[in-house]
Amino acid sequence: MMKPFVFAALGVALLALPACNRQSAQAPTPRPVPAPPTELAQPSEDLCQAAALQSYVGGPLSALPAAPEGVARRVVGEGDPMTMDFRLDRQTVIFNKTTNAIRSIDCV
Repeated sequence: MMKPFVFAALGVALLALPACNRQSAQAPTPRPVPAPPTELAQPSEDLCQAAALQSYVGGPLSALPAAPEGVARRVVGEGDPMTMDFRLDRQTVIFNKTTNAIRSIDCV
């Protein structure tokens, strides 16, 4: 006599589970994604003081004066590996390894 009651209760519980699941299965409303900037902001200051050294481009690496105090400098031969981190306070001097001529001086 108890078996029909147990089966009936189990049947009701199994029928109720899908109803609970439907509410939680609804997908959340997606948030709008902001549009990427069309242009990167460019610094207005020459933080690494590379503008004053542009007259040395094309000249020998040995003619380049020492880095100003508080300014980091890295000197890299063309084609040599270097980190791609972006630092506006660091001078990057790229030179030709055959002629030792300076190819560029930038703040990167």
